[in-house]
Amino acid sequence: MVPAVGRDVVVIASLNESTFYDHSYRIGFPIGGHWNEVFNSDVYDQWVNPNGQGNFGRITAGEGAWDGLPTSARITLPANSLLVFARDQGD
Repeated sequence: MVPAVGRDVVVIASLNESTFYDHSYRIGFPIGGHWNEVFNSDVYDQWVNPNGQGNFGRITAGEGAWDGLPTSARITLPANSLLVFARDQGD
């Protein structure tokens, strides 16, 4: 029998018509450390979006408690987007 293996993930959906630029949006995370941006609906593989916004593939949660969670990070949150962060396996 193989034990269940998984990764901690945080999913963020924004229906806001405006982008929160330059890591101006703060959100709570359940665990501090490095989190990889594994999905960003503002970034396209087959088409270069000249206005695409993101977090350069990674953020670090280490600020104080926020949203009832023990740690937080400031992120860039694109308008009308879906972001998925997965905790780095090394943490």
